Amino acid sequence: MKTTPIKFASLSILFVVALALTATIGFAKTKKHKAESTVTTQSMQVVGLVEQVNKDRTFDLRVDDSPQPLLELRRLVKLQRAYNHMNAGDLAVEKKDNEGALREYGAAEKLVPTSAEMIYWHAVALVNMGRVDESLPLFRKVFAMDRNWITLTPRLPKSGLLPDDPKVIKRIVSVGGR
Repeated sequence: MKTTPIKFASLSILFVVALALTATIGFAKTKKHKAESTVTTQSMQVVGLVEQVNKDRTFDLRVDDSPQPLLELRRLVKLQRAYNHMNAGDLAVEKKDNEGALREYGAAEKLVPTSAEMIYWHAVALVNMGRVDESLPLFRKVFAMDRNWITLTPRLPKSGLLPDDPKVIKRIVSVGGR
């Protein structure tokens, strides 16, 4: 049996297909020898369909357990868009497009201004661009939001994510106070 890859507009369609296939597989199991090959063939078709869906998927959002699913969906879409900006910023850094990277990181922060993570990686990018003075207010803001970022910061030089310069690291960590 030949199948054609399908692009699904929504996961609800995939759910209907999965239900239909489950019913078909259940029916196939009632037949003797032919059942095994039918189950195997149809299972492979499901895997192929799911792989095609995953390949073409822009967002994968689940809100069925939320008391306010539309608000949660809106929040998750905004968060994913912010992460898309963060990823675009990372790509710009790789291409040595510092201003493009800062634009993207700034766009992410505007979408989710309460995300310490997005502000933190923006600050890290500034340090790696040699703009430590500009990064310090961002680090200060992040450290006020969540002190765990102070603990993480001295570990980053070993992974190459911050310069291996103890004076720079000390300066960054010092804006956290205490």
